[in-house]
Amino acid sequence: MVIVRCDLRLHLQMNDPDGNELRHRSTLRKRGQFIVKGPNCVWSIDGRDALSHFGFEIYGCIDAYSRYIIWCYVGHSNRTQISVSKQYLETVCTMGKFPKLIRSDMGRELALLCATHLSLRQTDTPDLPFHKPYSFGTSTKNQQIEAWWNLLANGQTDTWRTLFGGLEDRGLFDGGNIYKLCVQHIYMTMLRTHIHSFVQTHNFHRIRRQKQRKHYLPTGIPVNLYQYPKPRVRDYGSPPNPETFAALEHSQHLDKYDLDEYIPSTTRKILNDLLIAKGLPITYSWQDDHVYAYGELHVAVWTFINAGGKIEILLPPQKPEEWIAQHEANIEAARGENLGVMDLGLTHDEELEEFNESVIHDDDEYEDHELAISENKDDGIVLDIMG
Repeated sequence: MVIVRCDLRLHLQMNDPDGNELRHRSTLRKRGQFIVKGPNCVWSIDGRDALSHFGFEIYGCIDAYSRYIIWCYVGHSNRTQISVSKQYLETVCTMGKFPKLIRSDMGRELALLCATHLSLRQTDTPDLPFHKPYSFGTSTKNQQIEAWWNLLANGQTDTWRTLFGGLEDRGLFDGGNIYKLCVQHIYMTMLRTHIHSFVQTHNFHRIRRQKQRKHYLPTGIPVNLYQYPKPRVRDYGSPPNPETFAALEHSQHLDKYDLDEYIPSTTRKILNDLLIAKGLPITYSWQDDHVYAYGELHVAVWTFINAGGKIEILLPPQKPEEWIAQHEANIEAARGENLGVMDLGLTHDEELEEFNESVIHDDDEYEDHELAISENKDDGIVLDIMG
């Protein structure tokens, strides 16, 4: 047996004398630095569409300093402005604080959240410009949340997508509203439980020390890094002004929207009655025969509809048209301003101390999206709680 060892660089030089491939690979290996001074300095947010075809929307937020998951929404709407803004305000209300800066891509579902966060920041600093508390950028540059989506896919969503894809392959799902309704009825509670357990596991796992990034990437357990930072590490979270917070909820009608609801109560009763009539339970775990229950339910629902029965479907909340029309130009202008380095700005006490901080990103665009994400995993762990 002859073993042939081939040096990759020599091979590329021989087959690519101009060096184009070498330069391409060198670009892919570059990793931008993401330096954040403390918890609640930057929240990185984004939506995940891996299961949206089957009626499940996911939206999440991670603290860029600690990699602590601030919230992870699982429901039927992550593409509407009311839903995303409500997620943010509910989190601020529960935690009693909001961040200094929010980082996201340029999704149009974020207009209300942008205005909400700006309003909270401007309570103490009325003339604060938009680009100080909010930064838009491409998804590949929103590294912290994108890296965590990769972990979530490996530990959770890929398994669920395989399960639901199997239903589609067998002709038990076609993407229509009635099919989504049945899938949500059987699986929403189960999916929420598994993903929220995954979040807990992530927040309490230990992030390994990484020599090449130790000068800017803190090591430890995310929940400890976030809730109990070291003495010289500052928590940048600020408590919301109660009057401003109440006004935001009322003006956007967010106090009338329930994030947890995904099926109208009347429809839920009908679906439960149909399951009971089949001699089946109304709730399921991963160990139960949930696929059989779904198949029986979707047949029963179509029989019910064909017999003249009425099924009400809960539609995602619609965007507030008047607000969008009034602020569209400002939002678009702000997007254009925020495509470079994030400027976190200085609070009044930091200006007195001449304290300077910034978030630094590599300016090179990644040409291979999957490689860019894989290089930014915090420690490559895969957490599987499906069993």
